[in-house]
Amino acid sequence: MASAYGKRRQNLAAAEKLLTQTVAIMERMLKQDPSNENWRAGLADGQVRLATIRSALHSAADSNALAKNGIAALRQMANKDTVSPMILDQAANAFLSIEPASLRDRNLPSRALSVRLL
Repeated sequence: MASAYGKRRQNLAAAEKLLTQTVAIMERMLKQDPSNENWRAGLADGQVRLATIRSALHSAADSNALAKNGIAALRQMANKDTVSPMILDQAANAFLSIEPASLRDRNLPSRALSVRLL
């Protein structure tokens, strides 16, 4: 059992490193094109995933703020009339799986939930 736990922590640490790089790249891309909704959604999704991993690892004090920023951005994009199915799916996944669980949205935007259930 201990080796499975160690392997999980090792995998989470590797994912944390990659997601940290992904978030930094997405931030740089958005500086070049701030109006790109796909990049903005990618950044928000990366923030939620990174915060969730950091929460599981108990490794960073900023994971709560990172999660809140990412989930707020996804919520704002999911409520737009012109939102893409990809962004709705990212939002639904984030609303259902974000850690800490206290940030999960029980009142999902109905469009995001319907995409998640398809």
